[in-house]
Amino acid sequence: LASGLSRVYHQKKFGTTYENKVRELQDKTVDQSNRAMKAIESSDYHMLQDCIRILDLTDRHLGKHIPIASKKSEALKKHALGSFLDICKKAQSILESNNKIAIENIFKDYRDSVLCLPFIFASSESIKAFTLTNQLMYDALVKEISDIDKCLESFDFAKCYSKVKSTRKLGAFLADHCTLLHERVKTSKHV
Repeated sequence: LASGLSRVYHQKKFGTTYENKVRELQDKTVDQSNRAMKAIESSDYHMLQDCIRILDLTDRHLGKHIPIASKKSEALKKHALGSFLDICKKAQSILESNNKIAIENIFKDYRDSVLCLPFIFASSESIKAFTLTNQLMYDALVKEISDIDKCLESFDFAKCYSKVKSTRKLGAFLADHCTLLHERVKTSKHV
């Protein structure tokens, strides 16, 4: 009798084991979501994808008990998609500017988001942004080369020398980094 009263008292004070587990799992879900937000802020797309996978698995296996997992996962995917679109807009702006080599500063984020976040390519908007960004990288190099031709025609060799140096730098960067990205994209299952 005493142990039965003790059990009833304990359950009223601390909740049932089920309620405790649900609360514990909800706390862990919120922690994963917070970790994922920090990953977005620090451009750690590997960590972001890992957190989203955990949330998706939680939803798949425990969704009826932990409904917050699905909401958190979808919110993170939407936020990451917005970040990717922002990266593409920045890249496009840089590639249309006179300082095209500044693409080096954001290329890592562009590459990592493309390779690490498969859900990004479920959106037609992101596919368009990805395609346009890649086309602008090609067009930027073509424009730089045509600018060299114009310098040669005007016999402005000092300007031509400077243009050749900047075009070489841009060309080397794009050849190295874009070629590797495109090779990795070919072998990626989600792109």
